[in-house]
Amino acid sequence: MGACPKPDVSMLYAYMSCFPYVLAILLFIVTLITRRISHIKLSAVIGSSYVIGDKIVKKILQSTR
Repeated sequence: MGACPKPDVSMLYAYMSCFPYVLAILLFIVTLITRRISHIKLSAVIGSSYVIGDKIVKKILQSTR
C-alpha cells in the first residue's frame, strides 16, 4: 500500500491512492478535536483495517506471485 507508483502506472493513479490515507489522517484530527465516541470507534476501525490490509493481506498476495 502507498503512493509510490510502479513504472507502468500513471501519476493520476498514484495521487488517487493517497486519498484513503488523507481521509484517515483527517478523521484522526477530527477525532482529537471533537472527542466523540462515534469518531473514536470509526478511527479504531480504520486503523485496524489498515493494519490487517497492510501487514497480513499484502504478505499473502505477495507470496502467491
